[in-house]
Amino acid sequence: MSNATPAIYRVATALICLIAAISTLPWIFMSFGKFGGFAWGLFGFELMVLIGSAVTALVCYGRIRVDGAFPLAVLCFIGTLLVASVFGIYVDARNVVGSNHPTIQPWVMRTLMLYLALVAALAVIAALDVYRRDPRSWGMLLRSLPFLIPVLAVGIYFQRTGFPTITDSAGEMSIVRMLAFIVGGLVLGILVSVGGHFLIRSFEVALPEKNDAENA
Repeated sequence: MSNATPAIYRVATALICLIAAISTLPWIFMSFGKFGGFAWGLFGFELMVLIGSAVTALVCYGRIRVDGAFPLAVLCFIGTLLVASVFGIYVDARNVVGSNHPTIQPWVMRTLMLYLALVAALAVIAALDVYRRDPRSWGMLLRSLPFLIPVLAVGIYFQRTGFPTITDSAGEMSIVRMLAFIVGGLVLGILVSVGGHFLIRSFEVALPEKNDAENA
């Protein structure tokens, strides 16, 4: 199958780049003195997202040629958004906005959620662009789900109920709980290892340079 990325993926990515770029403009503007001084951290990370949006958009329109590495270019932009989400928005913006700007404060988490939603959308686009190249990728993905879904379910359960402890109600160490903790950890580790292997292979089989005689 051709390595040329379908137009629908490139257009969707370009639209995401536009949304990301527009979202940076208010924060870049407000970083100049709005919060009692120059918020250099917020400015720097939002500028990074703005530049990343522009570069990725140029990739989408073919101004920067990446040939079959379009998913990798998208992955680079995902990394940019994740770094800016954590250090630019969640850390710096939340710190400089604080409680002194009640009308701006809600937009910190709204921007964070927007960035994470864009990351998820870009990840789906990158994965689909890889998986379309070899039908075997879908088979590997499906084989990983029975191993990874239980791990995800356990993670969600612990997130809602709290992480289990190895002490009993009296505050003393429980041998039974400790053994259950160790065995459960081993089982989850095995599930992650096997499921992760199939998930990684689902991407590898779609890369022809990994499957030819020279790189076998």
